Order: sequence, then C-alpha cells, then structure tokens
Amino acid sequence: MQTEIIRINDISDLRVGMFDLGNGNFSSKMPQKNQFRSVVAALLPEEHRAVGLCPAQFVLPWSYAPLTVVTQEITSGKRASIILWEEAEKKGVIMPALAFCRNYERFGVAKNEAFLPTQRELSGVGLHYEVWDKILRACGIRILEETLLSSTVNQNGHVWIQGLGKMYSHYDCQNRTFGVCPAVDIVLV
Repeated sequence: MQTEIIRINDISDLRVGMFDLGNGNFSSKMPQKNQFRSVVAALLPEEHRAVGLCPAQFVLPWSYAPLTVVTQEITSGKRASIILWEEAEKKGVIMPALAFCRNYERFGVAKNEAFLPTQRELSGVGLHYEVWDKILRACGIRILEETLLSSTVNQNGHVWIQGLGKMYSHYDCQNRTFGVCPAVDIVLV
C-alpha cells in the first residue's frame, strides 16, 4: 500500500497524530516500514511550529549531579537543551536524558537535532496524549513511562516532569529517573 503524502505549508493545516516525514511532508496513514521522522504531538501556532515526538523512549535519570541553570523562561526545547548541554560540559555533569535525545539518529532525524522538550511544549504533548499514543501503539511503539522529563529547570534547581494520561505533572529532583522521548521541531516555511 502506497503512503499518502500530504505537503503542508501552513501550521493551521497540521493535525496532532500526523506522521512527520520531513521537509514539510506528512501522512495521516502509517508509512511503510514505519519510516517517519516523528508523530505530531503538540501544535504551537503562535510560534509557527509544532513538536514531534520521535518513536523511541527510555527511562533515564535527568542528570547524575545537580546542574544550576535556570531555563524556566525558555519556551524552545531546542534552545534550552543547547544551554543545558553547554553548561553540563563546562561543569563535567553527565546528563543521560539529554544525551539520549542528542544522540538519537533515525529516519529523517540527524544527530544533535532531537532535544528534551520544555514544560510548555510538554504541556501541549500531554493535552493530546490519547491521540499520539494511539498512533504510536498502532506502529508497535509503546510509551512505557507516563511521566516525561523536560528541559525546564526552576530557580530551586528542580526539573519539570510532565504527566501523561492520569499521571500528574510537577517539579522534581534532577537525579530522579523518568521517561525520555526525543522531540523535534516541526517548522513550516
């Protein structure tokens, strides 16, 4: 069966649950051999972008030592992840969750392209959990941990944990272990 490819140029035409095939190409039907970049999980029309979740999840600690960087005001996970990574390198802090995202490299996603989403991005992801989770399950991919780590750190050095489904969201210690899903920006030109 041929994959139905839809070319989208305007964020208002994008829908949560669509398969992101890259370069502005999407499909509402499962691509052959599960070859897709991400599943659209949150729409951010005021920023003219969406957040796609890559079809992978691990349960990892956010970091092995505290990192004193406040990213609470940053709305872009890509930007927050870069700031966190640079600071971690300066201080010699190992960040397994962020490393997993940065090292993610599969169909259409280059190394260092994926990131840990922010609290704002994950709030949108959480709103549409049932939609994108159903799509991933149909592809044989299960989200095993229903709390996801973010790149948002508050003034107390705690990281935002986004609950999905019936789980609750909250700030928690940086060394705790939760789910990690690499995210990518979907920007339409």
